[in-house]
Amino acid sequence: MEMLQRRVCRSWLSGLIGVSRSSMNRWHVQGPLRKIPRRASNAMSSAERQQILDLLHSEEFVEDTPYQVVSKLLDRGKWLCSVSSMYRVLGEAKELKDRRDQRRHPKYHKPVLSATGPNQLWSWDITRLPGEIKGKYYFLYVMIDVFSRYVVGWMITHEENSDRAQHFIREAIRQQGIEESNQLTIHSDRGSPMTASNTVELLAVLGLAQSFARPRVSDDNPFSEAQFK
Repeated sequence: MEMLQRRVCRSWLSGLIGVSRSSMNRWHVQGPLRKIPRRASNAMSSAERQQILDLLHSEEFVEDTPYQVVSKLLDRGKWLCSVSSMYRVLGEAKELKDRRDQRRHPKYHKPVLSATGPNQLWSWDITRLPGEIKGKYYFLYVMIDVFSRYVVGWMITHEENSDRAQHFIREAIRQQGIEESNQLTIHSDRGSPMTASNTVELLAVLGLAQSFARPRVSDDNPFSEAQFK
């Protein structure tokens, strides 16, 4: 009678926890079977994994894929591991993406545009003017004094390039009689004429400081933008 009650109890439990009755009977005799993790006999050691990572990080192979690395080693008569093993080691190290040192974009700070007097801070920009023929444009260069909003220089040309920008800056400085002792800063956006190396060199030679707007931020040069509107 007692054995029958046990069987009925196991049958009820098997239906309750979703396990077959035969499994419940086996567990009653043997205990639950647990899967013991096994380590493959040919598994790589930690030292071997590190050797693979050191090879992939080396200057010679840092830009190569595991397929390329294995092929180059085979051409030299060397064998380290398979392509899949290299990918597995890289996956464990979370280095499946590019292993090269990537360029980090610098953090740009919002420029502070303030002036307490004339010829302390100038702002300049270039805008297009429609010509007499459809599709033809002229380029208007304008430099203003941020303190007074006075236009210290302007120029209209057929081209927009750094050579024209240098001529424009030189003429504006000459007309206003700016010297190195004025401590003048010229602010602009990051257009190609503004960031060109010869434009930057010109301002350095003239002893003027240069300030740039942040990339893709239109309101960092508000005085010139508002004037063009």
